[in-house]
Amino acid sequence: MIIANRSYRSFAYRNRELGLENPARSAIKVVHVVQHLRPGGIETLALDFLKAGFHADSMIISLEGSREEAVATWPRLAGYGGRIAFLSKKPGFRPSLLAKLASVLSQLSPDVVHTHHIGPLLYGGVAARIAAVPRLVHTEHDAWHLEDERAARLARRLFKLVRPTLVADAGQVARSLTKAVGVQSQVILNGVDTKRFAPAEKLPARRQLGLPEEAILIGTAGRLTPVKNHLMAIRAFAKLPAAFNGRPLVMAIAGDGEERSALEAAIGNHNLRGRVLLLGHLERVEQFYNALDVYFLSSTQEGLPLSLLEAQACGVRAVATDVGGCKEAVCPATGRIVPNGDEVAFAAGLLVLTRVPRTRTPRRFVLNHGDAGSMYRAYEALYK
Repeated sequence: MIIANRSYRSFAYRNRELGLENPARSAIKVVHVVQHLRPGGIETLALDFLKAGFHADSMIISLEGSREEAVATWPRLAGYGGRIAFLSKKPGFRPSLLAKLASVLSQLSPDVVHTHHIGPLLYGGVAARIAAVPRLVHTEHDAWHLEDERAARLARRLFKLVRPTLVADAGQVARSLTKAVGVQSQVILNGVDTKRFAPAEKLPARRQLGLPEEAILIGTAGRLTPVKNHLMAIRAFAKLPAAFNGRPLVMAIAGDGEERSALEAAIGNHNLRGRVLLLGHLERVEQFYNALDVYFLSSTQEGLPLSLLEAQACGVRAVATDVGGCKEAVCPATGRIVPNGDEVAFAAGLLVLTRVPRTRTPRRFVLNHGDAGSMYRAYEALYK
């Protein structure tokens, strides 16, 4: 075991071995531990902590994957250089990874380890305690997995063993944690960069993305996975008229994933070619939001979704299924929450928002309830 108070030379050598930078120490040094670094809400949030720059020497450790694989999937990661590291975890429980991560943390000597989700808490939490890291903060980004009793039992034992400062990213997640695991947590709502995600002209955004300029455009952004339930959204969209007030209705889906071929088949089966567009991964997602008239989220499971906040910060009204913290993330004055999996209600919600004049904007709601600045300040208070 490598102890935490080794010389800077040893610290720097170990950092070079991991591909990490050796920046000058700031007031607080935070190491975030995530399961993987692929495009998604938790991963975007962890990167935003680094981008915010309020702790210059903070970094992210990904349990799974390699730098090359991650950058190939998500080119944005190339800009973070030595502030991200990968442990190449294989599937299944890997006890040897606990010692490896503890050794890394001992060398990095952070003030705080911040884990995101239950897998990273298992490895990062235990490793942080072995390495005598002064503070451990853990954020649960959703709680649906705790409906499984085995998962709930593991979480109970883990919380008792490593004793993290526990955070839920939505009130619903906090209530589910109390019910399933019997623990209390502080609620810190997810936040987004409201300077990056801000209203912009619709027509230039559509032209740059090659989207139909005259259409009423309904869209979503996220990984193409079953939990996002894009298939239900496509079936719901098939129930809508092809045009409204002389303007065609078009759906655009941004993102990549294992469901792509299934979505392509559904588009063909419902005769929606040309009306439902699969755009693939978009790096400048704020441009996509500004091209839309209505944003939707059709997920069957969620925490508090960043994409809902991002789209609404751009002034786009939102429809979402009533799962996780979606109700807390949708502006009640301009958006709609519909029952999970209800195609008819989902179609009706989309249609209502396409017909309502844009006299009110959800941006004020996000500024008041989902701004990243408030989130950073709340976490900084915990770190200290």
